Amino acid sequence: PSIEPGWAEFQCQRIDCTQFIGGWIILHRDGQDEIKKGQRYRITFRARQEDLDGTVGVAVFNVKPWENCGIEHHTTVDANWREYRHEFTARRDSDHARFEFYFTETGTVWIEGMRLEAIGD
Repeated sequence: PSIEPGWAEFQCQRIDCTQFIGGWIILHRDGQDEIKKGQRYRITFRARQEDLDGTVGVAVFNVKPWENCGIEHHTTVDANWREYRHEFTARRDSDHARFEFYFTETGTVWIEGMRLEAIGD
């Protein structure tokens, strides 16, 4: 991974995978987000890709015990910069959530402006 000039932000995260044997290539942050069961959330990010045939996964998990908080969505990312948004209702509380992006093949993904925010009342 490397930091580069971004599209709409000052910087973006570039993730290169030149060889894929198994598992996943992941960008995540742990423990910075608190999730409340029943609350609506929006994930927003801008991304582009090069030489990626598949999708980029976007998910929020509780770390211990490992459990999905309500979203694991696969997004086809364009070759040109574009903004993506996904909304979900949390299925569980988490005071130590993992907010992550991942893919499972060779290629390059640029991501910027990653936000997880509560929406509605």
